[in-house]
Amino acid sequence: MSDKAAARFAEDVAEHELEIILDQGVHRHLRFKAPDHSFYWFEIVTWPGSLVIRGDVSDHAFSQQTTYMLSLAEDMLPYFRGNGFNPSYWAQKVRGGEAVTRFSSDAFRRQVVEELKTYGADSKLTAAVREELLEGFSFGTEEAAREALDSFSFGDFRFHDIFEWDLTEPTPQFLWCLRAILWGIARYDETKAGEDE
Repeated sequence: MSDKAAARFAEDVAEHELEIILDQGVHRHLRFKAPDHSFYWFEIVTWPGSLVIRGDVSDHAFSQQTTYMLSLAEDMLPYFRGNGFNPSYWAQKVRGGEAVTRFSSDAFRRQVVEELKTYGADSKLTAAVREELLEGFSFGTEEAAREALDSFSFGDFRFHDIFEWDLTEPTPQFLWCLRAILWGIARYDETKAGEDE
């Protein structure tokens, strides 16, 4: 998590308080908001194998069920605790809600540079790629970027397997929600620990 994003998130939730609406085993309904306004409010709802975050920033539903695993994790809170801030892992667990990724020109550039390194590109090929694909071009969509890659050729060089390349990055809203889940679980854990004393 970048320092800037972490600081911004901390500001967003600085006045938030936890309200436990339901707490029956893995069935939970937790609300987080400031007492005098509703900016950046969110709720975490859990039931066996599932966790939903909804609120002012975005809504996402997570499930631990995968094609590799026929059973569900009973409680999702330990899963989030155990995996820390891992956007790519958690994006795989989203089963509903708003978009979690968007096209990234930075990811596009990284993939192109990595492919050139893997190929062992000489200076002429590198210069051609830089001129035709990297310098001064801003692809507004993933489709346009893939079309440019697919149509690029230099001598016998062509980019391969471009439709397998990940040209995306997590959305700021999804990253905020992941921070909120981890922060919310920590507040819930603190409250439960205080009840046990």
